Amino acid sequence: MRNSTWFRAALTAVGALTLLVYAIPANAQQTGTINGTVTEAGSGRPLEGAQVFMVGRTAGAALDRSSRGVLTDSEGQFSLPGVPVGQAQIRTRLVGYTSQSTTVQVIAAQTMDLNFELRASVIALDEIVVTGAGAAQSKKQLGNTIA
Repeated sequence: MRNSTWFRAALTAVGALTLLVYAIPANAQQTGTINGTVTEAGSGRPLEGAQVFMVGRTAGAALDRSSRGVLTDSEGQFSLPGVPVGQAQIRTRLVGYTSQSTTVQVIAAQTMDLNFELRASVIALDEIVVTGAGAAQSKKQLGNTIA
């Protein structure tokens, strides 16, 4: 009877220790979360599908970049969890808008707010004239109207 009591106590202790090891990750207290919104400058309209990601740290170790980026939702909101403690550079970008970045100080187990306002960026393309002619011709030689 005495051996079974000792065995149960040892099994309970091992189970509790295992639970602690798996329930609380080693780096849980060494990261923070950044929440925020990406909007259009001027109008304040939320921008859906903007990329928000961590591009590097100004001090400290190298990053695992595979899990450090998110997209904004239909309300322009994002949540970037697991950001290592210390200074980090956060960037946002969206096609048709200028990208923007800022450096933030991340505090362990804290959530901070960070909002971006992106300005529209005009992209100029070269002019292309498409005609039904089988050979290349200059605009002056074309018998068609070009608008």
